[in-house]
Amino acid sequence: MISHRPEVLRRAGHIIVLRDGAIEAEGTLAELLFGSHELRSIWFEAEAQQ
Repeated sequence: MISHRPEVLRRAGHIIVLRDGAIEAEGTLAELLFGSHELRSIWFEAEAQQ
């Protein structure tokens, strides 16, 4: 599944973050919010729009 929606990402057990077609990071939501700039950017942009 591909999603940028926070409600979908919250339910995922494992997330793979792609950037320019390559894996940038992977892990749980908590791990990625701490360690992936790309996911943090997507997450906080989506949260601000809700």
